[in-house]
Amino acid sequence: MKYIFILSALFVFFPLISAELVIADKGMSEYQIVIPDQHRDKLFDKYIALGGNVIRTAVRKASGAELPVRRESVKIPGRSAIYVGNCRELKKYNIDPGRFQPWEHGISVRGRDIFVYGGDAPTPFKNRKPSYLHNTLGSLKAACFFAERFVNTRFVGMSLYSDGENHGVRTLPLKKITIPEKFEFRAKARFRHCDGNTGGLLYAVANNFFFDCGAEYDVHYHPRAVPQEKYFKSNPEYFALINGSRYYHGATALNKARPQYCLSNPAVQELIFREALSRADAGYKVVELGQSDGFKPCQCDNCRKWYGTSKWNEKLWLFHRDLADRLQKARPGVEIAIACYGPTHNIPASFDRFPGKGVIIDVAPATAELLESWKKFNLTGMAAWIYYFGNYLPCGYTPAYDLEFLQRENLRLHNTPVTSFYNCGLMASPALGGPWIYAWGQFCADPRKSIEVILRDYCRFGFGEKAAPYLIRFFKFIDRQMKRFPLESEDFNDFSSRRRINAIKLWNMRYPRSVIAELKKLFSAAMKYCDPADPMVRELKIEFEYMVLSAAVCHLAEELEKNPCDEKRLQLADAVDARRDFINKLPRLSWAPAHISGAFRNTKVVRLQAGGYDSGVFGGVFNSDTRLLRLRNRSLEAVRVKDFSDPRWKSIRSIKLLPMGRDTLELPVSFQLGYNEKAILIRCSAPLKKPPVKMPLERDSMKLWRNAVWETVIAAGDARRHFVFNPLPGSSYDAVVDTRDRRNTRWN
Repeated sequence: MKYIFILSALFVFFPLISAELVIADKGMSEYQIVIPDQHRDKLFDKYIALGGNVIRTAVRKASGAELPVRRESVKIPGRSAIYVGNCRELKKYNIDPGRFQPWEHGISVRGRDIFVYGGDAPTPFKNRKPSYLHNTLGSLKAACFFAERFVNTRFVGMSLYSDGENHGVRTLPLKKITIPEKFEFRAKARFRHCDGNTGGLLYAVANNFFFDCGAEYDVHYHPRAVPQEKYFKSNPEYFALINGSRYYHGATALNKARPQYCLSNPAVQELIFREALSRADAGYKVVELGQSDGFKPCQCDNCRKWYGTSKWNEKLWLFHRDLADRLQKARPGVEIAIACYGPTHNIPASFDRFPGKGVIIDVAPATAELLESWKKFNLTGMAAWIYYFGNYLPCGYTPAYDLEFLQRENLRLHNTPVTSFYNCGLMASPALGGPWIYAWGQFCADPRKSIEVILRDYCRFGFGEKAAPYLIRFFKFIDRQMKRFPLESEDFNDFSSRRRINAIKLWNMRYPRSVIAELKKLFSAAMKYCDPADPMVRELKIEFEYMVLSAAVCHLAEELEKNPCDEKRLQLADAVDARRDFINKLPRLSWAPAHISGAFRNTKVVRLQAGGYDSGVFGGVFNSDTRLLRLRNRSLEAVRVKDFSDPRWKSIRSIKLLPMGRDTLELPVSFQLGYNEKAILIRCSAPLKKPPVKMPLERDSMKLWRNAVWETVIAAGDARRHFVFNPLPGSSYDAVVDTRDRRNTRWN
């Protein structure tokens, strides 16, 4: 495989001495905006016309001049024009955007006319709900660049689901708008896909969050082809045989990606192939193949013998290789993306060539070592999942990594064969994390762009000249704290050995009381100059207040652990209630009342209450039962009993547990505490909807988590004891956990 390393495919030519064309001056302009005549695809035509309106609106906001927008066939004769889109007039100058790569774009001045154009193509999909995500809009990108470069405009605000002009496009006054009379510009998109479904169409296009039209990178592909809800009852043999029974996974929204299959079954193989074929026939130019999330291998005899190897990563690679070969023969020209994740995170050992051309490997994460190991294969390209944002991280709904780190990582990706990537969890905190998301998009075009310029632009255009100095300091302060206390990278392919990061500890290092006090001071000073009705201001207020209230709980939780006393316990109860009340009062989506409206990218209320998921769950402290915390005779104190047959269990208060997130079933779960001379006694009640999986287990086995489990952590000062119980007799895990989260499982 030959790699072409592109830092920034950007070519701009400025003459040393150049006269300038005046587009607008003192509210007057001789220019018109000309857009192509209507396209047969109405949605595509709407987005090309949007490019003209972007420039028109920017000029009006900057200078007061109003430029008429005309179709090319009815333009005003003899009047200078800004041509937006691939108009016929371009042919006079031998400019052919039809030969451009996707998202390639340019600006050319010819005489007094200005041409703004790019690689455009309507959606290739058939029989699919139309969306801007399925169009290539190079001319719109060029129009956004023109507004930024010449009309004092930035696209700093996210407007979810917006596919037109919105509040996030900010233009500052500019009385005289000019362009060099011989200006020539051309740029190619370094990344053809960068998770375009972000802050609305204009935010995504302007800030280089492009969408690879005709592709849908979907790592967990098998469940799409063999949906559990459709086939499990009629064809249980399609599903993995695990410990003597066919495996059924709970059918929540998340778990639709997690059914497990008997992949040696010819009928299952055919369904997977047919689904891939149907995508190719529906217009997909890239079809991805990948196993279920949380992969569990089938234990039937045929699967054991499948491909003559006992290694499941090899079985999966060989299966996907053969599927890719078959699909390319059936539909030449279609590219195949194959997931390099979970059990397939190691490269195949049984082959180093794919039969045909057009194979893309989708790696997660894109480590330097993994990318290097794929060099010997005959790949068309590489895609990657990146984990620099998201509420699954211990930072929860706050920024995760500092600006210098993001710049280094983006530069690293520029120097790899990766052409597409998915920003996992990008929009967890789109307002408080706005500068870091905006910077990531800017780095995608130019990874060496000044961090100072990016932050200054974000604050000036987003919040105004007077508020900007305070907000620059505000965001720099947060950035400094992230740099001082960085996140350690986690391997999302190896759940058994992952070291969970203590979220409360991280927050107390990043955001101690002194830091929160300084942030509040800067924020308050900035808000004096902001319009409270501005959506960007309103959402930033919400996300910062959430951060302040969450930090207060973290402070008190740690203080109470170090110094248990009634004063701290009651303060913690007040802090938890204040945070919960704040969340409960946030506006909701009218069409999805379980979701917040506007801030936090319309996240679920239950997720926000928990603080996130995975490493973003804060040990349950946010879900504390504050009524119990306020009891003088606290029911969390163990009651002395003899054993589980002691009748005094009936008088011990039963403490209920609340669901914490999307993976938690709403069951009547509770526990009681007791003790005797030898032991602490924990009596748990957790009725299961299905019987426990019968599998051979050893003490302290990581296989415990394959079944329903009860986990208990007992803390005394810095020492913690972690207990896990599986419903099967003798199946348990216990360990001592030190202050660095190192586990000693030899302790029993």
